[in-house]
Amino acid sequence: MQINNPLMNTKVSFCNGKEHIGYDVFIQDVGRFANYFSNNIKNDTVILYITNNFYLFCVCFFGLLYAHKSVALPGLLTIQNASGYRDLTNIIVTDSNDDYGGFTKILPHVPDGSVTWDFTDISKESVYFFTSGSTGTPKRIKKTISMLIAEVEYHIQFHKDKI
Repeated sequence: MQINNPLMNTKVSFCNGKEHIGYDVFIQDVGRFANYFSNNIKNDTVILYITNNFYLFCVCFFGLLYAHKSVALPGLLTIQNASGYRDLTNIIVTDSNDDYGGFTKILPHVPDGSVTWDFTDISKESVYFFTSGSTGTPKRIKKTISMLIAEVEYHIQFHKDKI
């Protein structure tokens, strides 16, 4: 699957308030995380809950996908509701200091070292979203990356005046 990447030829991809982070650095960081997650996480599915750093969230999200992990994105993860995700996985990649009993918590940091990866097709990798749970237990929604891209392309084509 060919993904049109609007960031490919730009100078700045992210600005974290202190520095501008270019696309080339982002790709290197994603590669480092993909290597790290491939070598250190054996589970197929991982909860990703980064609350304080958008750049770190993006790098971990794509790093997990390129490590061929399904990513679960809970709307709000608390000590009280964490057990509701236990049937999906017992691994949480998070920047939170909370203790989610029974889960292995991985505190992300940009690993050092050279990058030995290449872009593989992640279109079939899965992302789990969860409803708010306002009527009870949050419902799980599973989508592949190709499904998400198709939805974005649809909205760009038919609703671009509202985007």
